[in-house]
Amino acid sequence: MRSAQAAKDTAALIEDSLSKSKAGNAKLEQVILVFQGISESAAKVKILGRPKKLEPCPKCGLPIGYMERRKHAPKVPRTVGPDAPA
Repeated sequence: MRSAQAAKDTAALIEDSLSKSKAGNAKLEQVILVFQGISESAAKVKILGRPKKLEPCPKCGLPIGYMERRKHAPKVPRTVGPDAPA
């Protein structure tokens, strides 16, 4: 009698464990999908955040836009060359 009850209890525990395992696997699948979406979004942001390649000026070869940025850069006194202070 006891062994029959123990067998039923064991079977119930096994069934419960299987059902919990399947539920956990389903949740894991959802988490994987969410992380894949995050990864894809991060890759898109990385691509969009890259600085655009500046085209070279046909006259001087410097990137177009380079001189514009230099206009707004802080002035640094020259320390070498003919214009340098004595």
